Amino acid sequence: MRRLTVLGTLGMVVALLVAACGGGGDPTATPIPTATPQPTATPLPGVATATPQPTSTPQPTATPQPTITPFPTATVTPAGGVIQRGGVMVTAMRDTTAAFSVQNALRNPALGGAHTWAGKKIYQGIMWNDPYDNHLLKGYLVESAEFNAAADEITFRVRPEAVWADGTPVTAQDLKFNLDNWVNPPGDFVLTTAVRPISTSVTRTVIVDERTVRVTLKGPDVSILNSFSQYDALLWPAHRTIEESITSPMGSGGFELIDVDTDVKFTFIKNPNFWWKGPQGEQLPYLDGIESIIFTDGNRVFAGILTGQLDVAHGEWGAAVRTRRDEIARRMPNAILQDRFATANGWAFTDTAPWNDPNVMKAMHLINDRLAFVELARGGEGTLDPSGVLYSASGNVWALPMDEIMSTPGFRYLNRATGELETDQFKIIEGASEVYMRDPADLIEAKRLLTAAGLNPDTGDFPDLTVLSDNLYNEGNVTVLAGVLADQLGIKVVIDLKDFASAQEQRGDGNFQAALSWSYTPGFDPSNSLRWYTTDTHYIGHQFQLPSWDAAFTEQNQETDPVKRKQLVDDFQRRILAGETPVMSLAGTFGLNGINREWIRNLPLPVISLTTVWYWDQTWIDRDLTEGRN
Repeated sequence: MRRLTVLGTLGMVVALLVAACGGGGDPTATPIPTATPQPTATPLPGVATATPQPTSTPQPTATPQPTITPFPTATVTPAGGVIQRGGVMVTAMRDTTAAFSVQNALRNPALGGAHTWAGKKIYQGIMWNDPYDNHLLKGYLVESAEFNAAADEITFRVRPEAVWADGTPVTAQDLKFNLDNWVNPPGDFVLTTAVRPISTSVTRTVIVDERTVRVTLKGPDVSILNSFSQYDALLWPAHRTIEESITSPMGSGGFELIDVDTDVKFTFIKNPNFWWKGPQGEQLPYLDGIESIIFTDGNRVFAGILTGQLDVAHGEWGAAVRTRRDEIARRMPNAILQDRFATANGWAFTDTAPWNDPNVMKAMHLINDRLAFVELARGGEGTLDPSGVLYSASGNVWALPMDEIMSTPGFRYLNRATGELETDQFKIIEGASEVYMRDPADLIEAKRLLTAAGLNPDTGDFPDLTVLSDNLYNEGNVTVLAGVLADQLGIKVVIDLKDFASAQEQRGDGNFQAALSWSYTPGFDPSNSLRWYTTDTHYIGHQFQLPSWDAAFTEQNQETDPVKRKQLVDDFQRRILAGETPVMSLAGTFGLNGINREWIRNLPLPVISLTTVWYWDQTWIDRDLTEGRN
């Protein structure tokens, strides 16, 4: 049995932190054969150019029960000191279980838990938004991705140096194997939401040669390429069965899952055959291993960070540190805080009367007090976010001007002292409700629309409203939503709070009156957000048939002229901004979403969330700062 050994007492201290989670099994992994040297990759045409990768060096075969040793590469610091890249990083993982099962693009509960975050350390995707180079879209396991002139066909070429952890080359057969299974999931498998755009666009895959696959699309789809970088679009090897890839995962990524303490932690060790190289051609990954501890309580995560028992609370545990900037600055002045612009939250009705009346949907869009959500549910960190609309402060080239968004009904806030409209949402957030107030005209218009639909809250002609939500990500949001509706309309609002899995299933079945969830996840190409407003693709499962929205999305997706496409995308965003949608936005995430101790180096946090998010291959622990820790 190959097992990661943590030197010193760190593992024991963390074990105390998570002891209440339980303990258990210890399956055996298979040793890795030696990798074969691969030729250098060529730059990626058609998208941003990736750094060429030098020829890899054969690595020794792993031995059972290896002990973590310092990575041999040393780096001289500007001050003349020397740091050794390596170390064991201890992270907080949000989950309820830990087991030898990893399921990303395809899910089958009969084979175990999904453990998608574990999969991101093991497997790699086709494309990536490179976090080390301004998040540019590049090839990852492929070196090129080229559209034909009609934009209804893509030719992928797999990198010649890419290998699986067992030394087997990654080939066109691997790419076709995964794409075919995403298009037609086998047996009892279902496809994750993030990969669904690929499955609905791809119609045929053909192997041209050992490294080349030609993918035929249903029609012109200029935005689909970014979908191949989605965080669950990770490739399994074709020379293993799907069941083997789930229950005995072996990928092409930087780490291997070598040990699981059931319901306690995942233990990873660096893949000695990892084919991707560092900026100077050095062997990656820098880290010797990763321990991912299972947590279900954010306060315990924060305590672990403060006491130095955890190195990182990142990504899915961003909530553990959000709103705690002052405390972190006081207790951990050298910690590295990570902000990001990510998922927005929203709510929707199902397609049933009286809630599917356009007047009702427009009224509810106007009633939302987005500042209240940022102030009360997000502790002042977030955006007054119109779901699916990219505001200029996000830095996205597809964004609408801030003043246009903030002067639109539903997003208008007035300075309480002057009565003047403020169009800079960050000034509004900073001043909060003490300085700014909703434009009263929006509430007046909302009540007029409701009365026109036969729902007059002033006369009691308004039925009780039940809102479905989950208790993991959205409990605070739904509490504020219920308060805003009850306060503004004087109606009774019932919160139907479920565990996350149950709420997701109920939303997916459309078994709700109103529901709250994520409303979109932004991307560098806005179609990743706009896609959720078309028929049967939305997170909340609103069940509406929206032919006009489908047509608008299709039009921008088929336009190959970038100037014309920008106009179409802007028009689509303005329709959302005007409230012509069954999905009402609440607030976006923009703020503290992670923290790492000062001894962690080169850890990127993507500015979006629907892309591969666990790039820890170039991360290391600074041995100068952590001498004696491991």
